[in-house]
Amino acid sequence: MAGDAVFYSVPMLLRFDSYEGGIAKGRLKTLRHQGPFPFESMDQLLMIMDDVLDAEAFPREAGEFRRLKAGRGASGPVEKKSGEKAYAFRRAGREGLFLEDGAAPPEGGFRGQMAVTVCRRRHGSMQGVVNVEGEKTSFRSALELMHMLHEYLEDSFPACMEGFPGSC
Repeated sequence: MAGDAVFYSVPMLLRFDSYEGGIAKGRLKTLRHQGPFPFESMDQLLMIMDDVLDAEAFPREAGEFRRLKAGRGASGPVEKKSGEKAYAFRRAGREGLFLEDGAAPPEGGFRGQMAVTVCRRRHGSMQGVVNVEGEKTSFRSALELMHMLHEYLEDSFPACMEGFPGSC
């Protein structure tokens, strides 16, 4: 029954500082985690988003990931020897990558931001809504989200796409 459904949502703020060479760089911020999580590529951004969802105990369909390496467990974070879950933003050596609030952005400066709210994870992907300047657009997969982000960045950083790296 639709009335019995449980709805989840995890809002994340994406800030983009550079798109030089078609590679997105910026920071992801959430309401429940201290400090922003820097990313230096679109795939790293999506992996951090997935790790944030895991840390929030956001539901995922059971057994939905397939592994290339035999002996690897079901989906979810890898367990460290201490029993602590190893999420991307808490892996050893990444603590120094967090930027404090108010810290200067990387070279090129802040160029754009949007809110992404993930509403569900099904079929090995995530689904949700992107909000850019009040305009909301749903996405059905991480791949579709990636296409939307690249399109947004190509419009926001036109000089980067035209081969003017000094203005990225």
